[in-house]
Amino acid sequence: AVCYETINIDSTLYYLKKGFELYEKPDYNDWGYLNLLNSEANYFYSTGSFEKARDGFYSALLRSAEMPERDYSFEASVAMSLGVVYRKLGIPDSTVYYYNMAADYGKRTGDYGTLSSIYYNIGAMYFGNSRYEEALNNAQYSLEYADKAGDFILQVYARILLASSYARMERYPESIAVLKQNVKDALSHDSPLMAMSSLSPLLSSYQLWNKKDSVRPYLELGNKLLDKIPAGRPTALEYVAVVSSQYSWLGEYAKSNSILLNNSNIVAQIGDLKYNILLAKNYGGLKDYEKAYNYLMNAYEYNDSITKNKISTEMSE
Repeated sequence: AVCYETINIDSTLYYLKKGFELYEKPDYNDWGYLNLLNSEANYFYSTGSFEKARDGFYSALLRSAEMPERDYSFEASVAMSLGVVYRKLGIPDSTVYYYNMAADYGKRTGDYGTLSSIYYNIGAMYFGNSRYEEALNNAQYSLEYADKAGDFILQVYARILLASSYARMERYPESIAVLKQNVKDALSHDSPLMAMSSLSPLLSSYQLWNKKDSVRPYLELGNKLLDKIPAGRPTALEYVAVVSSQYSWLGEYAKSNSILLNNSNIVAQIGDLKYNILLAKNYGGLKDYEKAYNYLMNAYEYNDSITKNKISTEMSE
């Protein structure tokens, strides 16, 4: 399993170039070369080049199945990655197909880490489609295999999916208990990145439950951890986006606006519609009704544009 946030882009590209230089031409009968293809595809994924990642993973998977001796652990990992790419590309049928393939290969090998990742990704797919009961079931499978593998990072992510599913099902005490333990465990492992990855859904669960008094200590902790994490990391961006919503919810509108207006990446994180609605709410709370109106109009225009595009797409199909 690959944790894409831990990839060092520059060093990965350097070693990929060095690796490919060892081959005068592509050698699809060599496991070393197939591993390079897989690593290159992971690199493309981590830089957002999803079509190139898809092609690389597909090539590695196709060629590995033609090897005289099959490596089902490798094939399970690549098939899972291919499913992840198709999920990013918004192609659900292919996503499910490759996830199921990965699960079949993983069960052949008894590779608990890979199986944990597979069920996590299946659960994340269901969660993204608001099918929370199925997301919860797959999160439980993922955690079971993560525990068998003894892999701390996989355990953290499985519990986040588990807790997020609980929250969406309005089982808030269960959600919060899981996430608080995650944060505690991550801090004991001296892993601020893993702690923050659980803080964002923890804060969101408290907000869904409307427990304003409970969030303050975790906001303070998160702001301290933020200094230890590179600003461009997805986990850091997610946390900043969550905090902007938290401050608005707490009535600290100026703090929320400061985050929204001074972080160039936040629109990409929360989307134009939510961004404008949040700013409209904040300016309304600050009694700057002219700006509140302007941002509300922006939100209406953006929502109207989405609706028109959706109708246009449906009519053309």
